[in-house]
Amino acid sequence: MSRKALEAEIEVAEKEVRCIVDRVLELGDGDTVAGTITAVKSGVLDYPFATNVASPCKVMCIKDSDGAIRYLNHGNLPFTKEILEFHRDKIAAREKAKGKKLDYETLVSDLLAVSKGFLVE
Repeated sequence: MSRKALEAEIEVAEKEVRCIVDRVLELGDGDTVAGTITAVKSGVLDYPFATNVASPCKVMCIKDSDGAIRYLNHGNLPFTKEILEFHRDKIAAREKAKGKKLDYETLVSDLLAVSKGFLVE
């Protein structure tokens, strides 16, 4: 990965964290514990295969062509249009390379690829 691409990934990750933290603080009116509880229940703090029964588990992730995790479905994560577009563009590049739309089956294939020691298949 080039330095420029790495810097873009870092920038997006920082923006994602800021969106989530800001929303948690907002939900808790500044109280991180109250905000976290509400955020988990509402899906603001959500991730695939969550072990917390209160988590909605609406987030679905797949890999891009480079093996980086992208949001196929971001659920209720409070991301900006810019962040979501970044992920959609990366998914679109893999779709173009594979010649097909990426979907739930891709998610399963990506999980199996990781279990076999591959980034993507």
